[in-house]
Amino acid sequence: MPETKINIRSPFYKRYQQADLEKVVLDIYVYSGTKNTDKGSPVITLEKTPIGTNDYVIFELSEILKEYLEPNINTPLNSNITYVKWLQLEATLT
Repeated sequence: MPETKINIRSPFYKRYQQADLEKVVLDIYVYSGTKNTDKGSPVITLEKTPIGTNDYVIFELSEILKEYLEPNINTPLNSNITYVKWLQLEATLT
C-alpha cells in the first residue's frame, strides 16, 4: 500500500474515478501507534456523487482530519504510541 505524508494545514485532495461512476463511499480511519496497529472503526464515512456527466469525485480531506487530531505537548517526540498518527482511506466505488 503506498504511503503519503499529509500536512493537514495544506489542502489534501483525493480523487476517485471510474467509468459510469454513480457514487463513492469513503471510510476514514485515524489511529495512533504503529502502522500495523488495529485501525478500529472508521472515524467518519463520507459519500459523494459525481457532478453532471463527470466520471470522478474529489474529496478535500485536510479540514476533516483536523477534527480528529489533537496536539499533545506532553508526548515525547520519540514516542510512537501517541505522537504518530495514521490515516487509512477505504473507498467503495459504484
